[in-house]
Amino acid sequence: MNMTVVSQQGNFVNDVLTLQYYTVSFDAGDFPDHMAGTLQVTPDDGVSLASTQDEVKAAAQAKITKMIEAEATPTAN
Repeated sequence: MNMTVVSQQGNFVNDVLTLQYYTVSFDAGDFPDHMAGTLQVTPDDGVSLASTQDEVKAAAQAKITKMIEAEATPTAN
């Protein structure tokens, strides 16, 4: 899977810079199983302003995996 940490969004809260989210773009697989997109990785995903690019990518990978597993899980009608 190819991933790029595109940007970081933060805000000052009580004069302290606080992370809002990182934007990560991703691209994986080959047709017909290709998936690409952009997602936000937040402090709720275990990242902070001090996180490295690899840590942000790992959190994004975990979030993408959870989304795929949730999509693959059948729901009761």
